[in-house]
This record gives sequence, C-alpha cells and structure tokens, in this order.
Amino acid sequence: MIKNPRALITLIRNRLNDNYEKNIEWFQEKNVVLIRSGNLFHLKKAPNSEDSEISSVCNGILFKGAKLVAWPGFVERVYSFDEVKDITDFVWNDSTYYVEEIKGEEVYMWWDVDINKWGFSSPTKPNSTYKKRLVENVYNIMSGDPSYTYVFKITEKGKTYLDRIYYTKKLEEIAWNEVYRYSIKFKVLHPNLYKFEGLDKLERSDLPIIARDSRSNRIKIVDEI
Repeated sequence: MIKNPRALITLIRNRLNDNYEKNIEWFQEKNVVLIRSGNLFHLKKAPNSEDSEISSVCNGILFKGAKLVAWPGFVERVYSFDEVKDITDFVWNDSTYYVEEIKGEEVYMWWDVDINKWGFSSPTKPNSTYKKRLVENVYNIMSGDPSYTYVFKITEKGKTYLDRIYYTKKLEEIAWNEVYRYSIKFKVLHPNLYKFEGLDKLERSDLPIIARDSRSNRIKIVDEI
C-alpha cells in the first residue's frame, strides 16, 4: 500500500494551486485525467494506463480550491483467484473479512463548507448526475458527518447502497460498523459482510468479492484478469 498518501495529496494540491494551466501537461505525464469545473478540480487515473507516483491516490479525488473535499480511497487493486495467495502486503487473519461487491454507478457525497450543503461527484466527473436522486431518497441526509466522504452505489434496478465511508482529512476508510449505522440512519441498503475462514475456503463461485484486512487494506478478487 502507499506509505505516505498525505505527501502525494500535498504535492497534487501544490501543483493545482501554483499554476493550473502550466501544470495540466504535468498531470497528463503522470497518467492522471484532470477536469476543472469552476474551483473544483477532479483527478482520476487515466484508463488502461501505467501507474505513476501519484496515480494511486487519483481515484476520483476532488479539490475545491486548495482543500481536498472528497476522498473515495485508493485506486482499487485487483487480483485473480490464483494470485491472491501470494500477496505480501495484505493481512489474512481472523480480523479479515469479505464484502459483497455491489455493481452500479458510484456517487461520492462530500460536505461543501462554503454553502453548508452536500456536494456530489462521481469517479469521472466533479458533478454527479445522481445528485437530485440522492437528495430526495436519502433519509435525514443532513445528519451525515461533514468529516466523511460517503460512497454510494446505485444499481441498474434503482436500488441505493451505502458502499463505504472515508475520513476525508485523514485519508482513512471508516470501520464497517459505521457503514452499517449510517445505512440504517439514511434508510439505504448496504453490502453483505462475510467472515474470513481461510483462503482455502474461498471458491471461484464466490467471486468477484472485496477483501479488507485489519489495516484497512482493500483489494478486489476476481476469477481471472
């Protein structure tokens, strides 16, 4: 995993606010797509590109001016069924668990301190087209914690899930019990959780699935890559 993500975020922030026009080419060289909408800066790793020193943190992150406002976690690491047993930086023990993968459109909900309202972005855009839907369908939405970035998923059948939560300033994923608590508070669905019982118990029919360890490392396991 990334040893010092805060240093990378600081580097990106400095580039954005030094001279935006001058630094567009710099981001392109780092295989990062940068979109500007007013004072919002959206950064996403370019599809099918090689990793760079900053691309791992560019997973749809969003700055408003010099402030990081949305942090949806690191770029997802994906391993095949045959590769996963050889991972050296992931902890497999009784604190590890599996999370159901929800397929759908991701929406990031983040607090806009300038207007005291929630903002909504997506993995590819600084403004999500699902804003109205979430504002109308998430119960008691103003009870959310402004310190958090909430990651929702909306399925093809129109169901809304709270998939995960991040502490924006600390760049940390919030524990599962908070995801469960807020899903109940917001009256939305949440992914199913499964106990880890050993890699030998994992079967191809279980895939794809998300695994999370005690250090909040998060990986996706698929049948083949």
